[in-house]
Amino acid sequence: MNYKQLSVQKRLVSSKEAILTVLEDPALSERLAGKGYPADELAVGLSLQDEARKLYQTRIVEYGTGVVSTETLNELSKSVRSFAVSHRNIARRALQDSPGLLDKLRLRQTLSVQRDVMLMQIRHFYAEILGLSEVLQVVEPYGITANVVEARLADVDALEAAMKEQQQRRAEAQELTVKRNQAIADLDNWTVEFLGTVRLVFRNQREQLNKLGF
Repeated sequence: MNYKQLSVQKRLVSSKEAILTVLEDPALSERLAGKGYPADELAVGLSLQDEARKLYQTRIVEYGTGVVSTETLNELSKSVRSFAVSHRNIARRALQDSPGLLDKLRLRQTLSVQRDVMLMQIRHFYAEILGLSEVLQVVEPYGITANVVEARLADVDALEAAMKEQQQRRAEAQELTVKRNQAIADLDNWTVEFLGTVRLVFRNQREQLNKLGF
């Protein structure tokens, strides 16, 4: 068995199997106890394996959750942008003879492709409609009522909240990845030394090495 060439998942399994094999075999336990691997040291190895396994599995789950969260965020962003583009086009046509109002609603600008900038533009647009009665009166006949505007502002709030949640998830995922990698490295270091000792102690006893997967 070349431990270092195994995948992470296989290393997690093989390290635990090797330790348990020694613990369950009196002959192996007795020989290795005198070489620096008594039961309490083997317990250290099992603890490292358990921690690495938990972090490895947790990171996989977190990755899947993050993918779902990103898909949801993208769909919400598309919806918010779609409504805003439609409403801005309507308002631009309805207010084409009122250049001052066009400027107040910033309708001469195009919506940014940068999500946070886009949200600021959209929030300003809808807030101005609610704050300017002369604008609301003009666009209401086209279906842009106060209730519709408030609903779209609620969508903006929801999207901003989702973006903040995603940022938090990314930060947590990065932290978890660092912890996982360190836990796996700690386990690998312990296991490589352990297996090296096993090979040395039982180098002339093929039967014992076979028990440990060599």
